[in-house]
Order: sequence, then C-alpha cells, then structure tokens
Amino acid sequence: MFKKTQKYLLVNNPLLWNMKIVPAVCFAMVFHVVFFLIGYANGKIDFTAERDYDITDGIVIFFSVLVTLLFFVIWFVFYFRNNAYKSFYHLRPNHLFKEWLLLLLVCLLNVSYSISFVTGKTLRVRSYYSYEETLRRCDIIDDASTFITSEYDYVRPVNEDGTFNPDSTFTYNKVRYPYNSLMNKSGESFYIDWDDKKHTDIHLLMQKNDTAAVKKMMTDYLAIAHEHGLKGNVNVEKWFALTYHYPEFTEYELIGRGNETETIIENGVAQAVKPTYKYFLPQEMLADNYEILARNWIKPIIPDESIYLILYLSLGLSVFFFAFKATNIRSWIISIIGSGLLFVVMGIMATIFRSESVFLVYWLALSAVFTTHFFVKLYGRQDKGFSGISLNLMLWSLPAFLPLVYGLVMEIFDHVTYLKQPDGTTKIFNTPQHDWLEANLGIFIFINILLVIAMMGFLTTQIRRWKALAEN
Repeated sequence: MFKKTQKYLLVNNPLLWNMKIVPAVCFAMVFHVVFFLIGYANGKIDFTAERDYDITDGIVIFFSVLVTLLFFVIWFVFYFRNNAYKSFYHLRPNHLFKEWLLLLLVCLLNVSYSISFVTGKTLRVRSYYSYEETLRRCDIIDDASTFITSEYDYVRPVNEDGTFNPDSTFTYNKVRYPYNSLMNKSGESFYIDWDDKKHTDIHLLMQKNDTAAVKKMMTDYLAIAHEHGLKGNVNVEKWFALTYHYPEFTEYELIGRGNETETIIENGVAQAVKPTYKYFLPQEMLADNYEILARNWIKPIIPDESIYLILYLSLGLSVFFFAFKATNIRSWIISIIGSGLLFVVMGIMATIFRSESVFLVYWLALSAVFTTHFFVKLYGRQDKGFSGISLNLMLWSLPAFLPLVYGLVMEIFDHVTYLKQPDGTTKIFNTPQHDWLEANLGIFIFINILLVIAMMGFLTTQIRRWKALAEN
C-alpha cells in the first residue's frame, strides 16, 4: 500500500513523496494508539491492594523518548536523502513553507506519545465513576475518618514545661470540646472542592446529635468497602456503639485504618504478632485509591503545561531540522558549536552580574545581530559568506524571541512588596503590570505560536531569495 501511494505522490505531489509523509504519519498514529492502550491498561485500580510507589509512568515515558529518537533516525535517513533545495528554481514559492509545516506536523506527532499514555490512563481511572459519584464517595470516606484513627485538627496543647495538657479544649461552632474529642478529628485529603456539591460537615451533624445521618454515613461507607471486596470486623451498630457518645465524644474505642499487625519483641527476639487495633475498617486502602480517583477528576486530562511543552518542543525541533535542509551540513554543525560557545559565555556573564536579565538581554542582542547579518547579506547582493550560520541561529532563536521579550518585561515590572496584616500575617504584592502578564501567560503562549508560524511564512520566502546568492 505504501509503495503504491509513494508512486502516486512522486508524480502528483513530490513534496509529500520526498518527506515520506504518509508512512511517517501512519506509523506515528500507530504508536499513539499503542501508548494510549498501555496507559488505559495501566489506569486499572486494584482496590484490594496497598498502593506502592509506581514507576510505570517513568518507564513508559523513557521508552516513548526512545521510540521518538528511533523514529526520527529512520525517518531522516529517507527524508534527507533527496534535498529539493538543490533544484530550487523548480519549486513553487510556497514550497519551503509547506515543507516546514509538514515537518512541524511530524515533530508534533512524534514527541507527544507520552500525552497519549497519560490520556489513556486518566480516561481509564475516570471510567470507574462519574465526577459526581466520585465526589459523593470521597465525601463519605472523609466523614468516616472522624470515627477511625486519624490525626487531630488543632495543635496539640502543652504546658509551659512542654508536657501535654489533658484539660485543654478547643471551640467548634461556638461550643467548647475537650482536645481528645472526636470533634477534633481531621478528614482525608482528597483535594476536591466540596463547594461543587451540598456538603454537610459530619461534625455539625454530631453536634446536632443527628444519629440517623451518622448511621447512614456508616452504612454507605461499609457498602463502598464491600463493593470493592474490602472488609472490617465491625458492623454499623457495633461501630456506632464503640465511637458515638454524645455530647463530648471523648469516650470511644480506637478503630484501626486496616488489619495492621505488630510484632512483639522481647529480649531482642520477635515473639509473636498481634493486631494493632482490636477493631478495624479498610480506611487506608479506600483513602489511597479514592485519592487516585479524585486527583484524576480534578486535574485536566492533558495539563496545560504538557501542551505548552509539546508545542514548543515541536516548534524548536522543526526549525532545528528545517535549518539543516535550508543551509548545509557544514553551516549546521558550525552553528551548533557556535551556539554552545555562546551559551558558555552567557553563563559566565550571568554568574558575574548575578542577574537573570543578563541572559535575556544577551540573547535578544545576539538574535538581532544574527538577523541583521542575514538580511544585510541578502539585500547587499554579495556572496553568502557566513550568512548560512546566521540563518541557522536566527531560525533557532525564533520560537524563543517573544518569550525572551516577555521575560525581560516581567523582570522590569517585578517589584515585590510585603505588607504586614493586622492578624500578624504578611501579604505579598507585586506591580499590576507583573500580575497582568503572569495571569495572561496562556494567551501570550498562543500568540507566540501564531507569530512563529507567520514569521516562518515570511522567512521561507526570504530563504528562497537567499539560496540564489553565490557561494563563498
């Protein structure tokens, strides 16, 4: 199929034939499907297992980088085999711009395999329950933590000599309670915005002595645990009797967060294993696994930072490889070595002056020098000279030019002030211009991408004229 397609493109569209765009896009899409399926399979949650440190994401991303590098090496062997620039005058005026756009497309597809993996994994996790159902279940698990071993909300009170003060109290909803009351127990951290639904604090229900609502919460909790095959050794009535003692809630049996055990060591020898708590519920596993569910619902499927990274990486690689086709290998290699030396000089200057602005001004000035030298050669009707090197450095600096300007303006308006508040806290302020620039970063990135595309459309026409100049 690929051979027939390539023969057709050779006659009807040599650009697509030369870039091997059809097999390149097809293979890239196959890899995207494979990484999506791997992510979807990896998104499975085992509610009956303890959550360990997962290195799968790192391994898959590592292999996605290897696939990207291998893909580029194989594709470039075919892509660079025929250089259409050598027969430049047979090409249409917009040929170069089209070639760069296709190169950008291939780079975009080939550096974003990890996005497909993350998307598949997130969609698999979200497929378990809807957002509303996940929110409801997290609410129940959060409320249940009040009646299960957990940390206290308020700071542990101590005497002047550092010993614990058992008679200390705290206030909740205008009512004072002893420090060790269940009213002082903290909940789970699911990082979900409870304002998205009608959420009633379990402590408020306890304060009102709404036993029916508390028992319903316990019933719903055990139903969730049983649904996932998780068990405890108390039922609703037993759990309620062990922990609920209105109005101070200080007389309660400690309920474990799982069937933990501890080893008894006597004379340095492990003698026996006994349960840490007499009564337990599967809170640890439920909290850990529902934290995964909650986190995958509150974050976007593809974070904005990942999108920006992929777009800028694709832009950078496309102009990097396009420069190779536009000039020659000699100018390209010299440009790489030269840019490395320039970065070394930049690092030394930044160290001496100890200012981030040095890097921004330094690289903006160099970009202006590269651009000026290229256009002086282009319109001066001279030979190419070393303008091929200037062209490479100008192209490589193009995606970063506007971000450098943005960063320099941010530095100019960055004036932090600290204002002491009446409650003793300190509030940090910055200039309105700095805050506005920071708040509109996403819009700026979008504008910069459009500007790079427009500038490449202009520069490709100038490169066409530059190719007509005599060599050294």
